[in-house]
Amino acid sequence: WNNVYIEDISVSGMTAQEAKEVLTAQLEKTKEQTVTLRAEEAETKLTFEELGLQIKDIDKLVEKAVDYGKKGSVWARKKEVNALKKEAQNFEATYTIDVKKAEKAITEKMPELENAAKEATIKRENGQFIITEGKAGKKIDLKESVKIIEDYFNNEWDGGSVKNIKLVTTLDEPKITKEQLAQTLADQDTVRVKLGLIAVAEGMMTLEQTAEVNRLQALRDQRFGDIAVEKGYLTEEQVGKL
Repeated sequence: WNNVYIEDISVSGMTAQEAKEVLTAQLEKTKEQTVTLRAEEAETKLTFEELGLQIKDIDKLVEKAVDYGKKGSVWARKKEVNALKKEAQNFEATYTIDVKKAEKAITEKMPELENAAKEATIKRENGQFIITEGKAGKKIDLKESVKIIEDYFNNEWDGGSVKNIKLVTTLDEPKITKEQLAQTLADQDTVRVKLGLIAVAEGMMTLEQTAEVNRLQALRDQRFGDIAVEKGYLTEEQVGKL
């Protein structure tokens, strides 16, 4: 029948396969279109393709459209056909975002927030370890932000240009605190473990990496530096500087 549309695209007289191909081709044209995402003062642009934008249950959608006025009871079909004579029937699509793909793209492309949480740090000055307090901050709530993006495409997007979308942020506590570093420092009373703290203070290793080396040292009769090199945490040159 005439006057049947999906997302304002005429599918009148088409088979389900033909209608699907038309919709898919239309969506393909938008894959390089971008949307600006903002979180606090940071922003980035992602393409529709990077978000993994797709039409949900596209097969069911096109089937519903092409079968309009053709299935059901005689009276139901007649009612739908008569309705088409008066005005067009436009079927709206439901859009979905590929959660994993979108979260990965946001994580990789969004600049670090200025007010992001700051980890406590340890450094060595004049033979002494100096610990600096960490600070709570903000981080992007990826799951809620993806929901916001998907909601925009389903409730506000008109198929054309896209406005800026504000992402959801949440409180983020530092994973390494001053107290943790102080306790670690207090517990270290051997030269081999001191090397680990020096490596952390110099930015060569993380606390997690030094803890793993210490664990392995308890099982093996090897030097800290040898294990760190074996694990790929340090180079032999770096070990020589510690």
